[in-house]
Amino acid sequence: MKSAMFWNSSRNWKPKRKQRSQMKLYKYIGLSNFGYANCEAILRESKLWVSSYRKLNDPFEFRFASTNVSGKPDTGFAIAVKNSKNGVVSFSATNNDLLLWSHYANAHCGICFEFDSDKDEILRTARPVSYVPAMPTYDPAKPDEMLYSKSISWKYEDEVRVIVPDKCDAQIKVSKDSLCAVYFGHNVTFDDIARFDPLCTGRNKKTERFESSFRKSGRRRL
Repeated sequence: MKSAMFWNSSRNWKPKRKQRSQMKLYKYIGLSNFGYANCEAILRESKLWVSSYRKLNDPFEFRFASTNVSGKPDTGFAIAVKNSKNGVVSFSATNNDLLLWSHYANAHCGICFEFDSDKDEILRTARPVSYVPAMPTYDPAKPDEMLYSKSISWKYEDEVRVIVPDKCDAQIKVSKDSLCAVYFGHNVTFDDIARFDPLCTGRNKKTERFESSFRKSGRRRL
């Protein structure tokens, strides 16, 4: 079952598919611990959290092969990049993958935010990640390529990322108009919907709200 369904108050049942041509970016956040603060920051202040490379969930990321003076493989450059002050904001190109809802939205107890990258200068720098079967060799002519490559094991993420120079473990502000939709996961509680739904309706009338359509009968539409 690959496709998830969503609805909002002004539309009939319909699937929400990928929209690559429209430059849509989807940010999954689980509603637990730090996730509550991140969701409120997006809805109240239009701020996104910038993670450091050291805290990404793939410990092998940025470990690219190169050759040292002895001719042996060397990953020192990758480690240097990982310890740099640059940060990353990760998105997906899809909002309807059940694994993403499970892994990044706290087992469907979370929210997916849809951003239009054309409406913000920072988000326009987003680039898709390339998924490779083996550790690539570092190419000095293309130093940025290592920032947008991951193991093929992560391909299901369909990741699109923004690299933020000289900022990590901090927030960046994006255009208020860039947020165009909010999706509540299948297992989000009524209390959490009641907490965040007013923030959605109060920030921007153009921001649509959706709820998972796999709810049991009796669940309310937004």
